[in-house]
Amino acid sequence: MRAAGYVTSLPVTDPMALEDVDFYDIANESRSLAPDLIIGNSKGYRLARELGAPLIRVGFPIHDRFGGHRLLSIGYRGAQNLFDTIVNTVIQQKQDASDIGYGYI
Repeated sequence: MRAAGYVTSLPVTDPMALEDVDFYDIANESRSLAPDLIIGNSKGYRLARELGAPLIRVGFPIHDRFGGHRLLSIGYRGAQNLFDTIVNTVIQQKQDASDIGYGYI
């Protein structure tokens, strides 16, 4: 018996793993998938801009943000930082796309 409010089904797809590819191949595949967001280093900026998806900067190099070399993304605190960054990016995208906007979650 399920309690009220639980999700009974989610669309499930297997992750895609590409072998022997370069950034051009990844960019072409990304164009066909139309992602909601992109996670990667600063070199993903042009693709993110082209696709209209926010870029969550992780890894090396992060050369287009001040303090990018100090962003923590490994270990427990790094995972928390990365999760918070992803969630806040999704919230900001929803706020920016809203006709009325909102100030609280």
